[in-house]
Amino acid sequence: MPWKTRRPSPGTTHVRYNISFPYQLQHPASPGDKDGDRELFPLHVILGLLLGCTALVSEVAGQAPQGIKKIALTINYGDGVEKRFTAIPWKPGMTVLEVLEAARKHPRGIRFKYRGSAGRAFLYQIDDIPNEGKGDNWIFRINKKLAGQSFAVTRVNAGDVILWEFGEYK
Repeated sequence: MPWKTRRPSPGTTHVRYNISFPYQLQHPASPGDKDGDRELFPLHVILGLLLGCTALVSEVAGQAPQGIKKIALTINYGDGVEKRFTAIPWKPGMTVLEVLEAARKHPRGIRFKYRGSAGRAFLYQIDDIPNEGKGDNWIFRINKKLAGQSFAVTRVNAGDVILWEFGEYK
């Protein structure tokens, strides 16, 4: 039976194993076998099938190739609901604003509004929840640390976790 080759999904690595084993398993002599040299299925075929199944499971599981750097973004609406983006691709020089733009482009993305630019940019709404002014407002943290400048100029690193939280400034 010919083998069918599947194309790897985008972001996955196609792995092929070539294994040979010079020995074959021998079946012990059975009562009706005169010389006891009946061959079993070759060991290299068994090993090849096992390794092929392992590679297929890895591909189906959607493991991305190593080396792709990502950022995580969580939007906490302050009412028990959160929206999480766990694999936003990172690029050098990326800002929190660019992370939000990437989340906006996702099929189940976010909407946000801000005014100003660069160091004076101010986010005042995410989805349908606007800042309240003296009450709850949108505040962001990177790796659990409160940011000290505008989200439009705050740079992020690969592996960073960004949290936008609607609540009181603490």
